[in-house]
Amino acid sequence: MKCPYRTYILILPLMALFCTACNLKITKVKSQDISCLFDKSCRVTVHDTSSAIPLPASGTMFLQSRTYQGSKGSEAEGIYAYEYRIDLRDGIGITYIPCITSMRITFTPIHAGLDYDKDGSPDQIFVVTKGGMGNIAISSAEKKGDTITFTFETPVCVGGQAGKGDSTYFFGLTSPRPPSITKATLKGLQDESYEVEVRSAIP
Repeated sequence: MKCPYRTYILILPLMALFCTACNLKITKVKSQDISCLFDKSCRVTVHDTSSAIPLPASGTMFLQSRTYQGSKGSEAEGIYAYEYRIDLRDGIGITYIPCITSMRITFTPIHAGLDYDKDGSPDQIFVVTKGGMGNIAISSAEKKGDTITFTFETPVCVGGQAGKGDSTYFFGLTSPRPPSITKATLKGLQDESYEVEVRSAIP
């Protein structure tokens, strides 16, 4: 007798790829969990870029894009990983402390066939909460058409002095499409918007 439950959990992630508006499944992982999916030796060669975030504060504030491709023989062979991190640790606000609440990017298609946390069910979004830097995770990832909005568990804010601001954990997803440069839209506490360059899978 075939088990209908197993079929059901495999179909759900695929349905999210074609939905008009839906929440994507998020799982928290260790950095090694992802590295081992993309390389049998658990070592990946990453390509990092960063773009300055024009918040009304002094100091260094940036959005980091990290990409790498699954090596031959790995579970993710040929697939591209995209990871993002907002770093406001060295941002300084004196009379006003600006924060970021969400990030929106164009990203398509999503590859949903990888099991990031090894629970037997394919995942769509991962957050590296162990083995990496950061202190704030994402609470939701909402897909509308070709865009995804990542909302953070708490606002990501600059500090009152250098080194006291926030950083998100690396959060990411995968695609069979190689990276291209596009724009990400970051939202502030007062619904203000900041556009910064990001690398993504775009049509």
